[in-house]
Amino acid sequence: MMVQLREADKAQVRPVSKVLRQLERLVSGFNYGITLDVKALELPGAELPLNEVMRTCYPESQPHLAKVRQVSLEELTTDVETCLRYEGEAHAGPRFTAARREKLEQELLPAFWRALAELISSEEAELHDYPDERGLPGYRVFWSFTYVLHHRTRRRCVVITGSASD
Repeated sequence: MMVQLREADKAQVRPVSKVLRQLERLVSGFNYGITLDVKALELPGAELPLNEVMRTCYPESQPHLAKVRQVSLEELTTDVETCLRYEGEAHAGPRFTAARREKLEQELLPAFWRALAELISSEEAELHDYPDERGLPGYRVFWSFTYVLHHRTRRRCVVITGSASD
């Protein structure tokens, strides 16, 4: 049985999307691209209908095959930041200069976490690692992440995805 899900107000999602576009431009490598995405849904109740959430956000996904696990905020933050800081090999890695690295650290990463906190409080949400990339944007070559953030009280769910591929 499908539950009734609806997209969150696009104006609330836009600040996160804007920072993700800036991160994509900054972190892309010499011969690979970055794909970052965010989706937000309003839920009909406090429970997380994970299969429906993922199929609504990414119709080609196969959530029934995913082995989702709950994670801490520290795990989520460390994983996302490690991915976005990935430098790879000199011939393939991001075109980081001191200025670009500083922009990542001082401007874009803090802006991303602030915008995400406005959309959903990570400290109050249940955080889930979604390890299956089937049907999601991009594909993993160098790194990827997908997290489902679920706020029971606000009845909201946010999905953030990222990948670096050639």
